[in-house]
Amino acid sequence: MRHLRLMGQAIQDRTELFIVLCELNLRANRDPAIRAIIDRSDQDWQGPIETRLAQLAWLPGFDAALVTSLIIAAIKGTIFNLATAPEILGQLERLLSQALAR
Repeated sequence: MRHLRLMGQAIQDRTELFIVLCELNLRANRDPAIRAIIDRSDQDWQGPIETRLAQLAWLPGFDAALVTSLIIAAIKGTIFNLATAPEILGQLERLLSQALAR
């Protein structure tokens, strides 16, 4: 979960980088070459998150792959509101921590 706090800080410290990442994610919907790069990058964190959720069997009836996609979408979505991104990521961290503690 520490990763979410670090990302929130990085968004504040390097706003320009996250704006470019947002633009690349949007462009990937129209450009297959960029989509392939984004997908490879996403797989680097999708695998570990999904594996961790699957190992915990954290909530019955939830699909670890779909919950992982939801988490990634929430994290990426914070880029659209950079001013509140650290607080949003903090809330996501607390939510996940509580869910995983069950």
